[in-house]
Amino acid sequence: MNILITGGSGVIGSKFITKVLHKHKLIAVGKNISKFPEYVRHHKNFKFYEFDLSSENRFVIQDRIDCIVHLAGVVSGASNSTEDYMKANVLGTNKLVIFAKENGIKNFILASTASVYGHQPGKNLAETDSLLGNTDYAISKIDAERLVQLSNLEMYTIFRIASVFGKDTKGFIFKLQRLLRKKLLPFPEDSNSKKSFIHVSDLIEFLERAVENPKKGIFNLAYPESFSFSEIALILKSKVGNGFVLKILIGKLLLSVIHKINQVLYFLRITKNSRRIDVRPLLEFVEVNPKKAIQQFAYLPKIHLNSDWEHL
Repeated sequence: MNILITGGSGVIGSKFITKVLHKHKLIAVGKNISKFPEYVRHHKNFKFYEFDLSSENRFVIQDRIDCIVHLAGVVSGASNSTEDYMKANVLGTNKLVIFAKENGIKNFILASTASVYGHQPGKNLAETDSLLGNTDYAISKIDAERLVQLSNLEMYTIFRIASVFGKDTKGFIFKLQRLLRKKLLPFPEDSNSKKSFIHVSDLIEFLERAVENPKKGIFNLAYPESFSFSEIALILKSKVGNGFVLKILIGKLLLSVIHKINQVLYFLRITKNSRRIDVRPLLEFVEVNPKKAIQQFAYLPKIHLNSDWEHL
């Protein structure tokens, strides 16, 4: 099978390539081939095209493609403008959708996010629930999803992925662990809401199954059990070492203070970022129900947040 992959040099993409490179041809699109490890660059099943999906240029390649795995995009929490998110996550997706339609590509897989639901306390969200995400990241992913859904593609799979954890990942769990090692524990005002997670290796398993046995529709990807902030903190404190930590309530007042400090630093030319620092993606707890994906792809995520996942 010939698989076109975007975002292949990222953590998820690189792990996906490593797993399937021996049995499928991977045609990667990106900005810099040097970001791929040497064994991948020189593998007989690997080919690379240098192309910026957020540019104004039309995307065209001559290779026969059986499946597109679209992982590229600007991620949550990045210091980018609204325009950056729209160019990378919406314009880039649109280019690939057009390419897929023009070339009769049978299978299109989009990596979306559970953030599209927004913060809906007390709800175990299903794929049919309202999309209330209001960050630039969430809005850009909602728009990308709609492009795929309205494309009339023969087969598409949209994965709404919960917070990813595991070796080399840089998401919520990584950032909280790093703060705990510094004896700091920021916690949200709403500490009872639950958050869903998925280990990167479980996510890769779903991607592989979607490539080889595609299912049309939208699917939440998460470990079946979700966690409150108190449960998360307890698990991570046991991993980094128990002891004294300074608890910091992250509320609207503190966020306002952080913004004011950033404005002063920008005025003094200590920072180049003049925009409001948007930490909402880290404070929003989204709990999703993965039952549909588990049933359709016949796979139950295996790695619990409390397991020894750091080396997996």
